[in-house]
Amino acid sequence: MATGLGWQGSPAAMASPSSPSGSGESALLHLIAGLEEVMAGEIAIAGQVVNHLEPRERGCAMVFHGHALIHTWRWGKTSAMR
Repeated sequence: MATGLGWQGSPAAMASPSSPSGSGESALLHLIAGLEEVMAGEIAIAGQVVNHLEPRERGCAMVFHGHALIHTWRWGKTSAMR
């Protein structure tokens, strides 16, 4: 479980989590993107809590290299996001 994480940057900033393998980088990106449900706490983007927003409504973008973050999902779940 991650607690007290924060990052601030310009509206056009790019960022990538970096830590030892298995530390939760992919899980963090899933939560920010809205691909997984936040069980406790809040995720805010530009000062707005986005826990209740669909991925397309969050005002941010993610790049998934080689489908690295969605390879374990069924086709139906990933195609429903489009």
